[in-house]
Amino acid sequence: MATPAASLARRCRRRGLTAVAVLLAVVVAAGCSKEAPPDPALDPEPVHRDGSVGRAEDLFGVSVEVMGVEEFTQSPDGFPRLAVSMRSHNTTLDRKRNPEVALHCKEAQKGGDWFSGSTWDVNGQLAPGAVDEGVLYVGFPHKSEPRYPVARCTDARLLVTGTRTSDRAQIVVSVPVPAPTISKAIDQPRGRPMPLPPRSE
Repeated sequence: MATPAASLARRCRRRGLTAVAVLLAVVVAAGCSKEAPPDPALDPEPVHRDGSVGRAEDLFGVSVEVMGVEEFTQSPDGFPRLAVSMRSHNTTLDRKRNPEVALHCKEAQKGGDWFSGSTWDVNGQLAPGAVDEGVLYVGFPHKSEPRYPVARCTDARLLVTGTRTSDRAQIVVSVPVPAPTISKAIDQPRGRPMPLPPRSE
């Protein structure tokens, strides 16, 4: 038969376990109901810069230059396009990647796509010291319906985005595109499909 002292100890242990369980439930519920605040070390804010045609920009060790922008034929689906002459140079001793490049317009939330047939590869690998020069064919952004492009492109700019692999930090360079070039691109006829040519690494 248990003594009064032993019974009291058992009751205290049960109450203690119950209190711990309740406390854990509260902590878990609080953790599920709130998101952790962003950590600048894990989610750094993008750095934005104003760029221009002919000016090289350092994007985490890759020197990138938009050398020229011209109108180009529309895609077979009727998307106006630009021919963007690009040059990138990996100035480091590590393998790097070319940046993302997209045409942005005031009329669309997202940028346009790039097209097969480009001789400068978005996200293409760059060996240490390698230089990559070529033409990137970028299209106008699409409307909410992906099959149709925006009818106009005001405040046109090429966003060149470099991303550092180690922490996903980004540098975004905004290169304005002249309005006359945009108007000429809108007036171009449709062109033929262009398969992506083979590249030698």
